[in-house]
Amino acid sequence: MSERYTRLYVLPENLYLERAPVLIAAGALLKDNKTERILAQLKLRNLYHSPLTACKVHIRAFEPGGGELKSGEDYSYLDIHVDCGMDFGSQKPVYLPDNTTRRILVSVIQAVFEDGTVWRHPVAEWKQPPLRWQRIEERLSNYEMRKQYAIEAGGSCEYLPEKADGLFLCTCGTINLESERTCSKCHREMETLMAALDDSVLASKVKERLAMEEAERIEKKRIAEEKRKEEERKRKEEQDRIAAAAVQKRVKRKKIVLSAVATIFVIAIVAFVKIVIIPESKYRAAEKMLEAENYDEAIAVFDALGDYKDTLERKEIARCQKAYAHAEELLASGDYDGAIAAFDVLGDYKDAVERKEIARCQKAYVHAEELLTSGDYVHAAIFFYKTGDYKDAHERSMELWNEIGKRSAISAGSYHTVGLHLDGTVVATGNNNGDKCNVSGWTDIMEVSVGAGHTVGLCSDGTVVAIGYNSDGRCNVSGWTDIVAVSAGGHHTVGLRSDGTVMAEGSNGSGQCNMSSWTDIVAVSAGDYHTVGLRSDGTVVAEGMNNFDQCNVSGWTDIVAVSAGGYHTVGLRADGTVVAEGKNNFDQCNVSDWTDIVAVSAGNYHTVGLCADGTVVATGYNNDGRCDVSGWRDIIEVSAGNYHTVGLRSDGTVVAKGSNRHRQCFVKDWTGIGCPIDASAES
Repeated sequence: MSERYTRLYVLPENLYLERAPVLIAAGALLKDNKTERILAQLKLRNLYHSPLTACKVHIRAFEPGGGELKSGEDYSYLDIHVDCGMDFGSQKPVYLPDNTTRRILVSVIQAVFEDGTVWRHPVAEWKQPPLRWQRIEERLSNYEMRKQYAIEAGGSCEYLPEKADGLFLCTCGTINLESERTCSKCHREMETLMAALDDSVLASKVKERLAMEEAERIEKKRIAEEKRKEEERKRKEEQDRIAAAAVQKRVKRKKIVLSAVATIFVIAIVAFVKIVIIPESKYRAAEKMLEAENYDEAIAVFDALGDYKDTLERKEIARCQKAYAHAEELLASGDYDGAIAAFDVLGDYKDAVERKEIARCQKAYVHAEELLTSGDYVHAAIFFYKTGDYKDAHERSMELWNEIGKRSAISAGSYHTVGLHLDGTVVATGNNNGDKCNVSGWTDIMEVSVGAGHTVGLCSDGTVVAIGYNSDGRCNVSGWTDIVAVSAGGHHTVGLRSDGTVMAEGSNGSGQCNMSSWTDIVAVSAGDYHTVGLRSDGTVVAEGMNNFDQCNVSGWTDIVAVSAGGYHTVGLRADGTVVAEGKNNFDQCNVSDWTDIVAVSAGNYHTVGLCADGTVVATGYNNDGRCDVSGWRDIIEVSAGNYHTVGLRSDGTVVAKGSNRHRQCFVKDWTGIGCPIDASAES
């Protein structure tokens, strides 16, 4: 069977016009052999950091002889949502009016982006940029130099990074705008890749690394040799000991044989009395002492009997019974540490293992009660959790965490802000592309959270509502039930259920929705491409993109709140200090000196902390003023967006700092903002 389409002409790859925000990655002129129509198939790529929502191209057509046909055709790609670095157009054929077309020239003449940017340019000749596409091995022929460059660059490297006509070719082979600074595919920074190509520095680091590797090899060899010698010494000592024991045994056996003949008659006379009559009488007395719980006396008699009958086993039983009774006395008196130690010594005697666990649980439970009485709810919740299934400890831990955790009444996204009224209604301001601000009809809302292009609300009955962009399914939450907290990420939505498990919908390209195995979770936070969960024991779990170590949180302990930003993660400790992991190019992770913090929020490139005195601290990118919050007072909640920061005052009004290009900071007239009272929680 013949092919449906015949390829008539192929555009050169990666056509570009200087300073354009898009790239013509590929293109072909095809003939539909079934309909005889001519069509163009184009693949274009968004190079700009904001999602592309519309694009217009101009196609010039030429006949076989080279003559241009008519004046060219415009074609628009509408209602699209193309992230930076992603391709589009290849699935949409562009049919040309003249079937004699045999060659085309293509220009992009307009591009519209989600952040409001519109790029226009007259019809022009788009050419291949002067990129050399030099393989990394051509520049660094030495294997160790290439290996060192990969270490410095943060991953595998194929091409030599280079700049040309406002473009930046990443070492992974992806073309980016030079102004974006970070590769859209591998997220490595252009300046880091370029700076790492210093031959002298690379050679020096190669030398240091090889020296360290050689030193490690020598050290391992030395340790192995010492171990071998030590084993040989021990083996020889054991052989000598066995040989000496054998000699001693033979000598002893010989002495016994010589003396046995002389003493056998005497032994025969006294043996019956000493071995049978006297020991049996003492044995019976010891058994009566054991029954009467006179353990010390019984142990002494059994010990004196030596190996008569089963006296060794009976002595051990008496010792264990004595230790067991003592452990029970310690437990009854409230000396839990003493009881635990006593039961531990008993090993697997009777139910000592189970009694030891009961003592540990009683100790933790009593300590949790003391902490609760003193007002230390955080550590009380943790110690109730450590008590496990003892009494009602697990339920009390969950109740305390629910009391500690505050729902969000304000939430800052990329280009919009949402506030929750005390009456359960919702207000929003900012960019409304995708209808993400159309929340005026929502009622009975208990918590709000906004992502890059959508808004999520938790209803008082445990269900969830969402509105905004939904091409990746991030708003498909209508079937969720029994939800107690929600968090909206860059392109996904996360919900925490009352049983401590987690649900997720939306983009999962980096694994940010892989939380089905999480349990005992008390709080969740969704970032751009990763998700973080807080467990009831104060530890933290994370899933998703980890190119900047933003998910390396498994070692965190004593955490009471978490927040996931663009490429970093922040955790609040019970002592009011803060920890952070991830990208730190604008000092957004420099929070180690913060103290007395009661809430944290991570934005795209900045971090905000709420102090116990109602003031606010912030660190990170601040060219747009998003971190200028030092003058805020009486704040009870904060939220860091991509480009702005929002704070809720104790009087229900709201303040904001940062970019206001889309009126996302227009909150000065808001009043009555706050989380509605949960009647079920009060009762």
